[in-house]
Amino acid sequence: MAVAELIGFKSTPFPVVINEALEIGRRYSAPESINFLNGVLDSIARALLNS
Repeated sequence: MAVAELIGFKSTPFPVVINEALEIGRRYSAPESINFLNGVLDSIARALLNS
């Protein structure tokens, strides 16, 4: 969902989207997966900024 929001809703700041996704991840996934999720979303956000 966060990737779709990053791509489709450019008006929403990337840090807000990433933070919301991490909050959902904290609730529904294992604690060790949060760093992975953060890294993936950050990489996607950086790629979108550079394109």
